[in-house]
Amino acid sequence: MPKSKRVYGIMLGFFLWMVSVQITGAGIDSIQFNEKLIADRDIVASQPLITAYVREISPNKIVSWNVQIKDITSHELIEQKTTVITVPSTNEWVVFQVTKPLRPNNLYQATLKVQSDTGVISSANSAIFLVKEGLEITGFLNAPNPFNPNQGNTSLEYMLSKDADVKLAIFSISGEEVWSVSYLGGQDGGRVGFNTMVWNGRNKWQDMVANGVYIGVIVAKSGMEKRIVKRKIAVLK
Repeated sequence: MPKSKRVYGIMLGFFLWMVSVQITGAGIDSIQFNEKLIADRDIVASQPLITAYVREISPNKIVSWNVQIKDITSHELIEQKTTVITVPSTNEWVVFQVTKPLRPNNLYQATLKVQSDTGVISSANSAIFLVKEGLEITGFLNAPNPFNPNQGNTSLEYMLSKDADVKLAIFSISGEEVWSVSYLGGQDGGRVGFNTMVWNGRNKWQDMVANGVYIGVIVAKSGMEKRIVKRKIAVLK
């Protein structure tokens, strides 16, 4: 998904959640998966950690919350958790570890419901997300393309179906490695779901590269699995 559409999707979802909670009561911040915001149909780990920050307007307090995971494809309730807060408060961190691995190639959505001591129940839905089987690299894009390094960077983005060690390299059209960066699996750049980084148009010696077409190559490894994707990147000053 192009970056502008991703950002728009995340912002629109957050706006709709805020409109909803203003009507119903407690404020629910964006639902995150493994500490990451997601856009519609992003890839998520099969057993994600789901978190959200909830707040109530004093003197009202939060007394309980419930998280449900539903399979959008089969309309099946996969897993849920309800927590009753022993000492009600105006602020609460919702933390839910999915224990049952989600089936691959299906679409899912998380729903969070929060009840205050006034009896009002607020709710919010996550973006619809996808779980994949095995290692895949999808959505390798860069923007702008072509780009002028004298005016700014180009943003490279891609999605991983699982945590993986990643090397992203830029090659000249003749096959010479111009620049590269590496990430360990589970770290930013090597995490399941959406990843992004920037290239400033300079080589490994920090010299500005010449005008032309370059090849961006992503190599991802996880255990015995290895995947490679490529993309043309144009520099035009």
